This record gives sequence, structure tokens and C-alpha cells, in this order.
Amino acid sequence: MKEVEDIIKTFETDSVAYGAMYILPDGRMLNLSVLQNGHAEFWVLINSSAQELKALGWLRLNTKLKYVEKPKEITAAQAARLESAMAFMGEDVQIK
Repeated sequence: MKEVEDIIKTFETDSVAYGAMYILPDGRMLNLSVLQNGHAEFWVLINSSAQELKALGWLRLNTKLKYVEKPKEITAAQAARLESAMAFMGEDVQIK
């Protein structure tokens, strides 16, 4: 698991990025827009899938494509970060 945590740390950011992102349950944001294939490339790096990360409570979003995919419940830390991301994206955001 330490290896996954090291990978996560390389993508941590305090700013809303333009493109693929994750917001972890503890409020950490990951900027995956630096990867050519965003989320898909990240899943390969950590040997996981979108469904598995969603089950762990990870919130998936893409500020360029204007979509948010929420887990069943979001934490207060995620809600605070999501508020910033929603302001960044503006109108017409698709929420799943």
C-alpha cells in the first residue's frame, strides 16, 4: 500500500486543476490532468479501477469536461473541496 501512497503523493495539489482529478475522503485533491490519459492512466499506475476507487469513497471529476461522479456519501472535507471545483467549472456541470 505504501507504493500506492507514494504514487498518490506525486499527484497531490491544493489547487483545482483543469482536467481529470480525484478528491479523496480526507480532502486531498489529485491532479491527473498532467497524465495524457488522465483517470485511465492513473488506474493503471495504482492497479485499480474507477469502481474500486468509488467504493473507497473517492470522488472523481473532470473540470475540463465538467462532470462529477460522487461516491455514495461524501465527507465534509470532500464537500469543501468540491465547492471550489464547482465554482471553477461554472454552469452546466453533470453530476452522477
